[in-house]
Amino acid sequence: MYKNSKRLLTILAADVAGFTKLVSEDEEATLYRLAELRSIMDPIIKSYGGRIANTAGDSVLACFDNPTGAVEAAISIQEQHNANNAQLRTSDRMRYRIGINIGEVVQQPNGDLLGHGVNVASRLEMISEPGGICLAENVIEQVKGSLDYRFTKIGEHFVKNLDQPLKVYKVGEATLPTYEKAARRLQAWVRGQYFLPLLFAVVLISIGFSAFVLLSNKSDEAKSFDPEYLEDFLTLDPSPEELLEFFDLVTVGKYKDSTYYVIRTWGAEFEILEKVSEALGGHLVTITDREENDFVYQLTLEDDGHWAFEGNLALGPLIGLVQDPEGAEPDGGWGWANNEPMNFSNWKRGSPDNSSGNQDFGNFQGPNVPKSSPLWNDTTIWKRSFIVEVPKP
Repeated sequence: MYKNSKRLLTILAADVAGFTKLVSEDEEATLYRLAELRSIMDPIIKSYGGRIANTAGDSVLACFDNPTGAVEAAISIQEQHNANNAQLRTSDRMRYRIGINIGEVVQQPNGDLLGHGVNVASRLEMISEPGGICLAENVIEQVKGSLDYRFTKIGEHFVKNLDQPLKVYKVGEATLPTYEKAARRLQAWVRGQYFLPLLFAVVLISIGFSAFVLLSNKSDEAKSFDPEYLEDFLTLDPSPEELLEFFDLVTVGKYKDSTYYVIRTWGAEFEILEKVSEALGGHLVTITDREENDFVYQLTLEDDGHWAFEGNLALGPLIGLVQDPEGAEPDGGWGWANNEPMNFSNWKRGSPDNSSGNQDFGNFQGPNVPKSSPLWNDTTIWKRSFIVEVPKP
């Protein structure tokens, strides 16, 4: 009798963003493009020591003994897919999302892989933006310092069967600056050398690090697109369908006579969010009773990626609640952005708290532990998503 064998492997999970929609629009062309992208992907996986274990439709699951090989393969896949897409019309482009995790898996007699390690990799792939790569922290611990790419933390996400949220990172689009590459090469070179070369290397590395600190002005929060591009896109007067297709994660629900959209933006100016809402035929969500509040809150949880978990806070999507800049702090002047009467509120205890200045926008926020909640708090920024309500015409 076959006995399942457990192994610790690096798992790469990939699928095509919006594949079902693409197939429904033009099945023949979509399958042709899928075959093209797979003809690029499969040899890359093999060249970096990987093995394709499971495939179903557009999804690919591969395993690697070496985490560095898995990340290098993913980077090469996305770079070559991007080059291939650049030759095509925008409407003909297809992009893979990739997630990578190190975990224990069970290999089946037919070579398929199962287990929690696979499930986490699949969740990371769902979080990834089209054309992007998301990594679990255990992968970062193995590859950081050995690859000439930046790895940016994009938050924490709860994953089924994990008590603590999963720390998620994305691979940066550009290689490291020349001075930082040189510093890393020096670090490798001094291994096995004597004191003076070591001291020289340390001085150069220190100079490089100082330059890095001075030149770097990057947020800990990565964005899946440039907000300025979103503003430019709105000037083209897109249809609601075209606009929704622009974003990498949209969760839709219906309550009474309205449609609700939870839209991941990775951050954008409030005025832009109002323009998006108007283009969709609605407004930033207004919440008038507890039943509606619970519905909207549950909608934010349907798909991973709308909440950010940072420190001891769970930061949820932005709602349409704004404060008059002239309103008395911390609780004066609040109202809905579309001027509907505010006859219901669900502030978390002690909120709005104005803990770090004029926090004049409302969002869902968990209690002071990393756990989502249907309660509200005030914020100056939002890390993930916002919610649009579109009333029935």
